[in-house]
Amino acid sequence: MQDQKKSKSRKPISERRIVDVLIRHMRQSHITKREVKHYEKRIDVLAMCPDTKELWAIEAKTTDWHRAVAQAIVNLMTNST
Repeated sequence: MQDQKKSKSRKPISERRIVDVLIRHMRQSHITKREVKHYEKRIDVLAMCPDTKELWAIEAKTTDWHRAVAQAIVNLMTNST
């Protein structure tokens, strides 16, 4: 019972905090950019591996993960044409 009260009273993590932690970690091995404009939208994190030139577009969501998947699909489709 005590553990349930602690978890409910804890403030949820923000998307900004997720992006901050992700960028701090990825900068060790990738070139990173935050809030990159992509057509009318913005990509939360864009990361490129300098060795392989692999490019990652990352959407951070704390709710509505379906929207993040939809955004990722649109980003993928617009980049492949």
